[in-house]
Amino acid sequence: MPRERDEAWHEVGRHAAELGSRIREHYRSQQGADTSRPPIESALEAMSRQARIALEATAQALRDQQVRDQALRTSRAIADAVEVSVASLGGEVKQARRRAPKRRDR
Repeated sequence: MPRERDEAWHEVGRHAAELGSRIREHYRSQQGADTSRPPIESALEAMSRQARIALEATAQALRDQQVRDQALRTSRAIADAVEVSVASLGGEVKQARRRAPKRRDR
C-alpha cells in the first residue's frame, strides 16, 4: 500500500505542475512581449500592477477549458491520493493494534 500511496501523491505532483505551467503561461501572456522592466516610480506601483496582472491571468486561465480540465484532473488526483493514504493508514493502524500488548484491567 505505501507504494500505491507514493505513486498517488506523485500523480498529484505531476498534475499540479502541469496546472501551474498552464496558469504561468496565461500570466506571462498578460505581461506582454516586452520582458524588460520599465522604470517605475515606486515598488508599490509595481506590486499593484503585478497583482492586477496575476488576477487577470488567473481569471483568464479559469475561462480556458484546458486549464479547467487540468484543474479537474489535479483535484481528482488529490482525492485519489488522499483515499489511498487513508486506506493505507487504516491498515497500518490495524497492524499496530494487533502488535500492541493487551492491557489488563485492574
